[in-house]
Amino acid sequence: MMRRSRSLVLVLFATLAVGILGACGDRVSGQATSAVSKSSRSSSFCPSFEDVSKAAGIPVTLKVAGGSQDSFLCSYELTGRYRGTSIELTGNPASLAEDVFSKVKQSVKVMNGEAAEAERIDVGRGGWAYGGDAGSEAAAADGGHVYHVTLRSGPLSSIGDQKDAMVGILKLMVQAAPTGQRASAQNVCALATSAEFDQAYETDPRFRGMASDPMATDMSWGPHCDYDGGSIDLFQTKPQDKELERVLGLMEAGKQPRLPVTGLGQRAFFTTIYPDDENRRRGFLAVYTGPRIVTFSMDGQPKEPIEATRPRLERLAKLVLPRLK
Repeated sequence: MMRRSRSLVLVLFATLAVGILGACGDRVSGQATSAVSKSSRSSSFCPSFEDVSKAAGIPVTLKVAGGSQDSFLCSYELTGRYRGTSIELTGNPASLAEDVFSKVKQSVKVMNGEAAEAERIDVGRGGWAYGGDAGSEAAAADGGHVYHVTLRSGPLSSIGDQKDAMVGILKLMVQAAPTGQRASAQNVCALATSAEFDQAYETDPRFRGMASDPMATDMSWGPHCDYDGGSIDLFQTKPQDKELERVLGLMEAGKQPRLPVTGLGQRAFFTTIYPDDENRRRGFLAVYTGPRIVTFSMDGQPKEPIEATRPRLERLAKLVLPRLK
């Protein structure tokens, strides 16, 4: 099962934000600029490439730094003979700690065999780690966040067991967070864990727990959470219905059929975004609930029509809607 890379999704939403800057006038331009600047500030949460290079023992370059105060991503690539090997560092609300720890415990069995077990580590308030030829991971909770470090070997070479390096980088993440920093309670990524998204997506059970951590970003219309293979958005900028129409237009869905969906919120509809682009095409569900609009998007499975995402999106919406505050 293939899903789009996190880096590609970041590029897509950055492009969308730029489109809003050009299309929506001064007021919305200011909001979009604010959203982009908030995302850029997340780089302060990323350890420098010099520190990561020292901890890993191999030079790296910083490739991606994005997200928000609550949820952020730092991606590095090794250089030299191990070019193509990546290190991904994420920070998410501490409420997702058990979900992240569960993924580490599942990943070690996929990477090192069914009998393999992750080891407890003394970082922050505690966490788990493992290492092996195919990859290494470490995760720990501290303050208002859970931090997660992952290394995946390139297709042509293995760097070997790097558990100690991952733990060292994890300590850098904990130290990089501002003293007393706490994640805010209003984080859209807390509405569904990656495991719950995987279940709604009908991910092959053999690959559950392998997805990247969800990442939150403040967009001009409201908070956005990106998952492997989909997203959840809250439209809060008033008037929400006009904001949704504008965004749907930017996603080339303004003239797409909208199929009514019953049993969700005050009203709901299903449509397709980026219908003519096979690399970005997704099923899209919008639900009007109280003063807000919450939307869900999801990639299709290989060799199936995008309409097959509709029951999966409805299942995800039924899980999330009761959790809205």
